Amino acid sequence: MGQGAAVARTNESIANAIAEVNAELAATQRVVADQSGAILRPAPRPDQRRGAAPTRAQQDAARLRPGFGRPLMAAPTCLVVCVGKDCRRSPGFDALRDAVRDLDRVEQVPCQDLCHGPIVGLRIDGDLRWYHRIRKNKQRVAVTQAMETGRVSGGLRDLEVRKHRNEMRHPGKARPLGTA
Repeated sequence: MGQGAAVARTNESIANAIAEVNAELAATQRVVADQSGAILRPAPRPDQRRGAAPTRAQQDAARLRPGFGRPLMAAPTCLVVCVGKDCRRSPGFDALRDAVRDLDRVEQVPCQDLCHGPIVGLRIDGDLRWYHRIRKNKQRVAVTQAMETGRVSGGLRDLEVRKHRNEMRHPGKARPLGTA
């Protein structure tokens, strides 16, 4: 009974000492502990920036690559025209630029890596949707109508690049159309 009881008492005293230390730490700072009483990590304070989980709106905004939550443009409805080399050299680009030049809230952005004819992005009700192959007059009229009404017609809907919805490369380089 000598050694077994001594070991049991020693283990019990160690467990009590650990419990006291954990209680003191919990009193001085907020900590997270599991059921055995071992300290896992300091608990995040709600006022810490990294401690709070991102809200749904923050997660949606983070999908706008590579702006990382930065809004693309201030206007609720706006038009974005890609002015990359392939888009500029595509047939119909000059006519598209001339058709949308007089509209309000028209921005130009560098290459978006879609490269299927002239590329146009419409931001309506907070969603950015890209449309490719805007070469014909009928498609240009649909783009201008979508800007004015805030609704996309069926002919333009077929040209949407759904894979790149709500994504924009180089949002910080957006400038008014026609500026260098």
